[in-house]
Amino acid sequence: MSCFLRISGPEFDPDDFSETCGIPPYRIARKGELKYPSSPRITSTHDVSGCYYEVSDAEFEEFETQIQDAIHFLKSNAGALTCIQGRTDVQYAALDFGIELRDVAVHCDYLPPELLFLAGSLGLGIELSHYPISTEIDQPPA
Repeated sequence: MSCFLRISGPEFDPDDFSETCGIPPYRIARKGELKYPSSPRITSTHDVSGCYYEVSDAEFEEFETQIQDAIHFLKSNAGALTCIQGRTDVQYAALDFGIELRDVAVHCDYLPPELLFLAGSLGLGIELSHYPISTEIDQPPA
């Protein structure tokens, strides 16, 4: 998944939030719980609690599709997402777009006014997470 909505905070109650807003999250993290409970080596814990919602499953290089999916998600869930505003336990609420890090002299990504307006009116920030995408096919050594 390349775009998701993340809502979190140190005192955030993810169970109350997901029940109140009525949108089932794809993942819940609770402060103090192990980040990777199935790993015997990694023992780090979550610093904050949070809910994570799938917004788009478009690929990293399909930023335009992610944007259209996000606009659709925000319009479809606007009523439910108004529960973010006014909650004192929400410290962070943002759409996180996972996009391709292009190897160019100047990397620019455009966010249309409709997306900015919808996100802003719901109290959401926007984050662009750039990931390097390898175009080389891994070949076994000859």
